[in-house]
Amino acid sequence: MDKLPMTLRGFTMIEDELKRLKGEGRSSVIKAIAEA
Repeated sequence: MDKLPMTLRGFTMIEDELKRLKGEGRSSVIKAIAEA
């Protein structure tokens, strides 16, 4: 796997998106499963 340089801004954006997906994404999936 090739490594690519990443700016601090790019890293921060990816990190924020990951936190958002882990938080909001999981809760919506849990609700959907509970309703099924």
